[in-house]
Amino acid sequence: MKPEKNNAEVPEHGGAEALQPSDLNRDEIEKQAYFYWLEDGCRDGSHEIHWLRAERELGSRETSLVQAA
Repeated sequence: MKPEKNNAEVPEHGGAEALQPSDLNRDEIEKQAYFYWLEDGCRDGSHEIHWLRAERELGSRETSLVQAA
């Protein structure tokens, strides 16, 4: 069975320097979101929350590294 497409809106990140999800390594985001899901007790229906958190935190980390260089 094919998973349903998620049509939820993603909140906008302000500023021109904000990274887009395509700028981040999808595998890194997936791995980080998985760890957040585990920490949350493997709760069903929380995948989007964990994915967005991983994107945001990895994006912040990437921005910090670029600014430090």
